[in-house]
Parts: sequence; structure tokens; C-alpha cells
Amino acid sequence: MHYLALLIYEIFFFFTGYFQNISVHQFPPKQRAVEGSHIILNCSFQTDDPMPSVGHSSWRHGSPDNGRRVSNISAMWLGRVSEVELEQFQSQIASLQIRAVKKSDSGIYYCEVEFMQHGRQTGAGTKLEIIDQKQSIYLSIYLSIYLSIYLSIYLSIYLSIYLSIYHHKNES
Repeated sequence: MHYLALLIYEIFFFFTGYFQNISVHQFPPKQRAVEGSHIILNCSFQTDDPMPSVGHSSWRHGSPDNGRRVSNISAMWLGRVSEVELEQFQSQIASLQIRAVKKSDSGIYYCEVEFMQHGRQTGAGTKLEIIDQKQSIYLSIYLSIYLSIYLSIYLSIYLSIYLSIYHHKNES
């Protein structure tokens, strides 16, 4: 009897289109990773339906409509992606993990969520930039130099102000 009621519920809402809203959110809009590292592309979704039943998520690379489908059976990502598990999907999470990222993984990724009673909705996209390890080292060196210069200037200003106040007090 319980299954019959659930079936009637599904048929009613599917044909009437009562629950129509689904929203997909990808964050942050841009991510950077070092070649060879792992990255998680975040995606969450919301529906008006308190009990969405039949649904799934998928990811595309390049464009939301005709982009390359991201999967473990695709030659580009063979054995390197982990898609969301059922428990996460039921918690309205549809994130994607890519292991051992390569330069060729760079581009825009689109999270797509589909429910039988809602149709399909796609997120705004996440731009993934893969930098090689040399770039990463240069970036670290650049930031270290920048911080050293900034700290030196800050300490110089602080010290000169302190000495000026100290000198002024001793003159009085």
C-alpha cells in the first residue's frame, strides 16, 4: 500500500509539474591547482521538492551543453575522477574530485543536476587553471620576496616612528 501511495505521489507531481524549481551552485568560480595534485570542484543544489526521488549529477568540461562528459571511462580522465556518492547526493552535494591533475584538465567545468520531476539544471561553471610545478615554485619565490619587502618597509616605518617618539621624549 505504501508503494502505491508513493507511486501516485510521483505521478501526480511529475505530470502536474508542481515542483519545478532546482538551482545549482558552483563555488568558487575559479580554482588553481599544481600539476600532479588533487582538486575538488564544489557543487551543491537545492530543489523546492522536500523529497526529490529520482535524480543524478554529472559534469561537463568545455561547455554546458556539448562539452566533454567527465567520467572515469573517458580517456582524458581515465581512473582519475571520483563523482558524488548516493549519500552526498541525498545531502544535495554533487562535487567532483580529480586526482593527479594535468595541464589538459584546465578549462571550465559545469555541474549538471537532473531530477525526473524537475528536469535538468546546470551551474554557472568553475574555471580550473593547472599550473606546472615550476610556476608554483616561481609563485612561491615571488610571494616570499614580496612579503619580505613589505615587512622590511613596515618595520622601517614602525622603527622610525618609535625612534622619533623616543627621541622626542628624551629631549623634553
